[in-house]
Amino acid sequence: MLTICIDPGHGGKDPGAIKRPLVEKVLNLEFAVVMRDVIRKSEHFAVMTRDSDIYIPNRTRADIANAQDADIFVSLHHNAFRSSKANGFEVLYYPTSRKGKRIATMVCDEVCLTWPIRNRGSKPRVNLSVLRNTKMPAILIEAGFLTSTIDRRKILLDRDERLRFYQSISKTLLEVLDEVC
Repeated sequence: MLTICIDPGHGGKDPGAIKRPLVEKVLNLEFAVVMRDVIRKSEHFAVMTRDSDIYIPNRTRADIANAQDADIFVSLHHNAFRSSKANGFEVLYYPTSRKGKRIATMVCDEVCLTWPIRNRGSKPRVNLSVLRNTKMPAILIEAGFLTSTIDRRKILLDRDERLRFYQSISKTLLEVLDEVC
């Protein structure tokens, strides 16, 4: 049995990206609740860094995962860019984490095989506190661009489709963890 720490990015005074009617902190929490419910139906244990619209500093998010002795940390986000042409799904990891890289790559590739979303790949990031300060493998999922005409039309604006997308990502994560861990 694994302990999976789910981190809905942003929250409270930090809304993240906004492209009306979508607000990143709201979508991240929605995503986290779906993931938590999928995990609870498995043999694994889920813990969340927040379960309401509150602000939690990034270092504290890592500290929560470390205090829970989590086996994996998963931060949930949605991308944004000044151009509406930027689109797709990507998963970030800390460069020195071989297991984090493997999980990120497998999740990204599997999700993009089954959903109509561009595969932007798995990417190393040194400057993200939640990846750098966790003691366990950590990934940060960017589940599409709020600012993308394509991602909005195909997935993000339709609540039912978005929830199916989040559920699919969550199930894929569990399949990958069962293989890797």
